[in-house]
Amino acid sequence: MHVAVVGGGIAGVTAMRALTRAGIRVTLIEKTADGLVKGIDRGIGIWPTAWREVERLDAASCLVSSSSLTVPPAAYRSRDGQWLSRASACTSHRYAVHITTHNRLIDSMLSGIQPYTLHLGFHVTDIIQEVLVSGIGQQCKPSGVHSLSFFSPLPSHELPFETLSEGRRIAVIPFSKDQTIVFATCSTNTPMYTLLDVFHLYNYWHHPIPSLIDAALCKNVPFLYEQPPVSQSQVSARGIIAYIGDAAHSMQHNLAQGATLAIEDAVHAAHVLSNTPPTEISIASAFADYNIRRQARVRACRQITQIANILSLPRNPRLEKIRNDLFLHLPKALNSLCFDQFLRASFGHLGDNTYT
Repeated sequence: MHVAVVGGGIAGVTAMRALTRAGIRVTLIEKTADGLVKGIDRGIGIWPTAWREVERLDAASCLVSSSSLTVPPAAYRSRDGQWLSRASACTSHRYAVHITTHNRLIDSMLSGIQPYTLHLGFHVTDIIQEVLVSGIGQQCKPSGVHSLSFFSPLPSHELPFETLSEGRRIAVIPFSKDQTIVFATCSTNTPMYTLLDVFHLYNYWHHPIPSLIDAALCKNVPFLYEQPPVSQSQVSARGIIAYIGDAAHSMQHNLAQGATLAIEDAVHAAHVLSNTPPTEISIASAFADYNIRRQARVRACRQITQIANILSLPRNPRLEKIRNDLFLHLPKALNSLCFDQFLRASFGHLGDNTYT
């Protein structure tokens, strides 16, 4: 069996590594010719379900040695800084998130991979016979939101949090002793294309948000603007195809879902291929089952994202106060229990078998 992996993003390189370790011949095809680690780097989070797979692929040691960080799930806060909801201590430990960067993760997945398996600067125009696990995007529908992320040159001494107000969201994640990851997200109806736009939108929000943005402005740090799509129309082809990562389900920036789902997709697809007879009918049937199982997980994640979007919707101060009061007047144990269920609904129980 010879598998072509199209696209050199997180899903693509993870699939290549998993397939190689399973003893399957694999070729990765990437349209850009200047390497897989490129452009402005961005922070990413990896949930335990996906980190377990990173460890199984022997890629975790590279990330740990390059100063990755483990943090509890981000809590929700109001614009004036009140803590609206957070996970219980037990769940915070159980669902700890590994923080690294996109380029470091790509590097770790490429470690030990033979260069001849990589084909850079090529476009795939048709698929005839070989099995294709695709990490490449096709035609997408805009999500209606856009995001701007950057590394602020200031440390954050607080737990990870996401503040929700006025139809906007901003997440603050500690990264190192002198850097903090910041993600700002809002509707595309609100202009937000530069760091100065971010400053104008969030400079009156609670500490340390204004300081983190101001420090980034003063240092003129690079930023990454994205308008993530949410749906995918898949092109027809004559080969056997499984779509993984952004090609199957581009995600909004929320709760570290994108990287986690990409890793899970890739490892699941590799597992399917390594445990299926190498016949066209068998592989096609196995991929159909794979798509059903993975889409159920994706739907759960998207539902949680929709809830987070709804929580940030109130633009009227009175409605926002009602939302805040509902959170703040809940008994602490019940509040944490709701947040714990929120996390489990998005990423499942850690004891779940990803492949059954």
